Formats: sequence, C-alpha cells, structure tokens
Amino acid sequence: MALPLLDEHLRTPDDVARLCARRTPDWQLAAMTPIEEGRTRGEVVLRIEWHDGHGWGGEPRNIDGFALTVRGVSHYALAGPHEPGTTIGRFAPAARGVGLVLGVPGSLEVVGEAIELRALPTRQEIAAIRLNPGRITVDAPTAWRWGAWREALAAHGADAILWAEGDVVDDPRQGAEPGTAWAIYLAGTAHDGASGIWLQWQRGGAGTHATAVRHVRCPDTLWQAMRAALGDLDGARIICGNARFDAAAWRASLVP
Repeated sequence: MALPLLDEHLRTPDDVARLCARRTPDWQLAAMTPIEEGRTRGEVVLRIEWHDGHGWGGEPRNIDGFALTVRGVSHYALAGPHEPGTTIGRFAPAARGVGLVLGVPGSLEVVGEAIELRALPTRQEIAAIRLNPGRITVDAPTAWRWGAWREALAAHGADAILWAEGDVVDDPRQGAEPGTAWAIYLAGTAHDGASGIWLQWQRGGAGTHATAVRHVRCPDTLWQAMRAALGDLDGARIICGNARFDAAAWRASLVP
C-alpha cells in the first residue's frame, strides 16, 4: 500500500522530484480537471488514489489518496487516452518548470507555478464487478472427458464437436492433459480458428485449470452453452474479469 502523503506545497523542480521518488506502483489517476488540449487555465486538479484490496469485484477495500492541484498553469497536454482509475505508469518531473509528466496510459504533462497536495480522507467502497465477455478461467477438482463436455453443451442447446491437437475427436473418453488445447465448435463448422471456443489446459492449484476464450465469430448459442456448462462442474472455482465464483454463484450469475 502506498505511503500516506501530508498536505504539502511544491514550489521548485526539486520539490517535484522528491514527490516523484515517493510514487508507488499502485497509484491510480482517479480523476482530473477537464481541459481542452493546448488551453491554459488557472489550475488543474488531479485526484490520485490507491487501495488496500486485491481488485476483486464485490470485495470491500479502503481507498486513500490526495488531490494534486497545479496552480498558475502555463502548459497542459494529454497525448492519448485516459480512463478513470488508470494505474499511473510514468510519474516524472516535467522538463521545465514546476510540473509533472504522467503515463495514464497516454502521456499527460502539466506545468505551472506551484503544486499543492491535500490528503484525502480514507473511504471504504465495494469494488465494482467487471466481467470479461470473452474470457473465463475455471479450476475444477476433476477433469471432464470430452463425452461429459459434449453432453453438458447439448443440455444447454449446443451440438458441439471437438478438435484436439489438430484432429477431430470422436472418443467420448478423450481427456485433456496440461499444456494441450481444445477447439470446440458447433457441429458442421469448419476448424478455422476464429469461430469457436479454445480451452487451454494447465495445471491448477487443486485440479485441472482451463482457460476458455471466445473467438471473434464464436456463435452466441455456443458461448452461452459453454458458460452454462461451466456451472455444472462440481466444486469448480471460476474467474471472469475481476470476479470470483463457486459453481453455485456462477449459475446464479447467469440468470437474467
């Protein structure tokens, strides 16, 4: 967790350099004053925050931070995008004056006459859940055979075929070894690498660990069936985006 910062006034490039030396990898640029490119104004305010959690959605975390106000702004430039909550990459003194260059992930440079820091009170929040629409990881205590996968997908409306190591698999007893990959398609679909689901098998902490990736042209019926089939894996631990589920919670999350 980042070290706390007290209220401070930075008036020289050396003051700014000392602030930059205190930056930690978990600082995020939570917000900044909207301003038009190339236009100067009296001040620019950046809100920099960090938290003591691990980023998992639905879990509580304490938020600390400070407001950084650049007064007497003489230069402001943002090259590239910024999304609130972006982890700050580069955090360095500007080449001239009392100013900063931040990677947010675009490059933000702001220079002024002085910089003021004001510590923000600690607050608690529940981290927002952000699901990844095309990637799921599952760690299950047992490795299903292809026959079980095919039956589970069929139970949820998808007639599927399997390619493994470049060949179509007909044997329902076919299992998956760590380091191998399966390509699952709807029956009658060509194996072109861009219209199905990949399962890449790895060793998990408590069983077989598989990563399912939705390809660009994966049919919705197949993806929805796969999501539902993962909920049929007894004892599974599932991660999607920044959220973690057991099998029951995953099934509940699929209900419209």
